[in-house]
Amino acid sequence: MSVLSDKTIRKFCGVDGMVRRRDNLLLDIQPVSIDLHLDEIYLYGKKRQTATLRPGIFCLGSVIETFNMPDYVVGMVVGKSTNAREGLQIEAAGLIDPGFKGDITLELKNLHHEFDYRLTRGEPIGQVYFMYTDQPVEVPYGLENGNHYQGQRGVTPSYRQSRIF
Repeated sequence: MSVLSDKTIRKFCGVDGMVRRRDNLLLDIQPVSIDLHLDEIYLYGKKRQTATLRPGIFCLGSVIETFNMPDYVVGMVVGKSTNAREGLQIEAAGLIDPGFKGDITLELKNLHHEFDYRLTRGEPIGQVYFMYTDQPVEVPYGLENGNHYQGQRGVTPSYRQSRIF
């Protein structure tokens, strides 16, 4: 499995529309990844554009970038090192399956024991790496596989949210 380079990422995003920004700004393409930028935050049952996470607090967030994954590319969402050094964890569920279409919902938690973490719409929040699969998948991400989040827009709580909210 090879990690895709900036040149290949640009090709897939330009020709195939694999990733685009809903605000129509240019993608922030790095040597082997695309930076992700925070859009909405879902904290204490409300959607917000800014939020302060106290130590140990968890929330959901969405990113401005939206995805249309080919049937032979997988994405891996990881945190930004600056945010991680300040105590923010994001990648609890970081796989973007081949065939996924829609927005990414992040799980955000302030791991710091002493300081609050302020989240603001538009800030770099993570990055996504892309890899080829050895061949196109037989059945891409979607309802045919029992997947629940195909086509999601903005912050999307768990389909089982009644268990926790």
